Amino acid sequence: MIKRGILKNLEVYGLTLFAVILINIISRGFLYINLIPTYFTIDLFFYTLLLSPLLFLNNKIFNYIYSNIVLFIFVALFILNKTYYDNLDTPFYIQILQFLGEAKEVVSAHYINWWVILTGIGYMLVFNALNILIDHFFPYNKAKGYLLRGLILALTSVAISSTGTMITKAVIYRKSQNIDVLKEAKNGDEVINFFTKYLKLSSYKNYGMVGCYLSEYSIYWGNGVTPDYNPDKPNPIVESDYNGILEGYNIFTIMIETGIDIAITNEFTPNLYYLMNNGINCKYNYTKNKTSVSEIIGFTGSYPTDGINYNYDRSASDSIYKLKIDIENTLPKILNETYKTSFFHDGEGLYARNNLMGQFGFEHYLYEYNQVHSYGSPGWDFDGSYELDSDYVDIVLDRMVSSDRFYTFWTTLSTHGPYIDERNDEVTKRDQLFEEMGYGPKFDSKYNEVYGSTLKELDAETYKEFKHLICAFMNLDEAVGKIIDKLKEKGKFDTTLFVVYGDHEAYYQKLSKNITVLKSNFDPELYKTTLFFSNPKLKEVFYSHTNTNTFDYFTSPYVIVPTILDLLGIEYDDSLYFSPSIFRFNTKFDGIFYSNELNAFMTNHTYSSDSFTFDYKDQIVTEKDLETILNLQGLRLTKLIAINNYYKNHMNYVE
Repeated sequence: MIKRGILKNLEVYGLTLFAVILINIISRGFLYINLIPTYFTIDLFFYTLLLSPLLFLNNKIFNYIYSNIVLFIFVALFILNKTYYDNLDTPFYIQILQFLGEAKEVVSAHYINWWVILTGIGYMLVFNALNILIDHFFPYNKAKGYLLRGLILALTSVAISSTGTMITKAVIYRKSQNIDVLKEAKNGDEVINFFTKYLKLSSYKNYGMVGCYLSEYSIYWGNGVTPDYNPDKPNPIVESDYNGILEGYNIFTIMIETGIDIAITNEFTPNLYYLMNNGINCKYNYTKNKTSVSEIIGFTGSYPTDGINYNYDRSASDSIYKLKIDIENTLPKILNETYKTSFFHDGEGLYARNNLMGQFGFEHYLYEYNQVHSYGSPGWDFDGSYELDSDYVDIVLDRMVSSDRFYTFWTTLSTHGPYIDERNDEVTKRDQLFEEMGYGPKFDSKYNEVYGSTLKELDAETYKEFKHLICAFMNLDEAVGKIIDKLKEKGKFDTTLFVVYGDHEAYYQKLSKNITVLKSNFDPELYKTTLFFSNPKLKEVFYSHTNTNTFDYFTSPYVIVPTILDLLGIEYDDSLYFSPSIFRFNTKFDGIFYSNELNAFMTNHTYSSDSFTFDYKDQIVTEKDLETILNLQGLRLTKLIAINNYYKNHMNYVE
């Protein structure tokens, strides 16, 4: 017969365990993934271990406090995951804790969904009401010898779950052995670590939130290992049909902050529109990464899945950790012997640019306030109080367009969010300025003509946000016009290749979601951005081959570096570039994209969080295409491993 004391603790234990499991199911539902992890015993073991003190301590106050602390942790994770997903389309991962120094600079109250917080509070209140109700009808009583019996019960519970977890990991290991990249795995933990390192959403879906987080911790802060896999090194690339047609040309790369493709129109951005139609427009270009990641991809052609830790003190001249990077395949390092290489951005060293750009090979990098700002303010914050791109270009234009042969990389700023009233009313001030500059009235008068048939019907708030973004694009376009005029004045326009691309979608205030018609929560259409290579000679040659200026195959920013090298006629080894040059595609999906932010592969028709199956596939895609995409995902997964290993061996932190 079960003693009353043990039965009482089982009631508290069972209620808390149920509440923890239920809040995780609710959380996964909000993330649009399977409600129960494929291998749920990994999370279950952790829950039983965490709740085991409730079984052997027959103390009302302790059990009440402890159960609330445990449940509060999981409710807080529910709120964090839902908030993170609402804004960035991905669950929260603990690797993000490496970048708290950056996050505090860009976060604001507008990110917070107060209904989610109220839901979490309500959940805690219901749990406590049930606790009180159970305690009223089944009160605690003291029982001699309870501690020993409770301890035995707790240890038994943990032993059962532990055994189940060991069996689960053995099954995971056995099932992994038919996957090439996992054949060197020694146990289930290494398999889990592999998916956590390269395909986090897949790890989250299959091994549960706790399983994923524990694996992350072991990889980034512990001694966790992944399978030792070293893919064969491809042969050097020498030539293509377009090899060397722009040999010796200047390169001017513009990475547009929030560079969505629909923002570039003849009516609102005539200079960008002119460039887009004066070369090769990559019609199906998609990307989803943080600005710093897309930026680095634009001049290296790769990025490590482990990330680059940007933790540093912005008030100091150098990082807390002086990051040392020694990689030779970056575009500025390749061009330095014959080009003046320069990086420009109107920001004070955010993402450790003050430490990194020189190491990536740029000889000149101008961004700090005392070098480029036109006014004596202490600088902008992420509240809309940015220097206009047109004003910034006035300050640095002569240095952007050098008399020497040049490679210039400019990361823009004006189109950065937020796009609606925020702290300090800076966005409101910017809206007023845009009205005075004529951008606002122009948008209002031409909106229906330009976007009436292509966007959702916008509510008043979304219209205002979209208007602010397009007005910021108009100012950027003004800056681009000044660059074009300067190049023509110096006789360098015809011998300059423009590369223009976007870093990510308009995620601020979920703007892209609010204006895009989506077929699924995993529809890649949300991440459509701009990319084009612009030069009169390039347009002429490409048109002679294709009778169009549009590149109709899927692309991402990964194609930029190898494509530039192709056009310059520079021999290169493609083993550390994630994608090939657009002139070397064998299939229309060779530009397949891997998102470091989403930890997923995508094309314009598919989305895959594990590289072996599809979370989304468009109805128009054929079975043959799906087979091609799956094969490419496998090949690119091996390349990711090689890239990550290369960065790991050529990057270290020195205090």
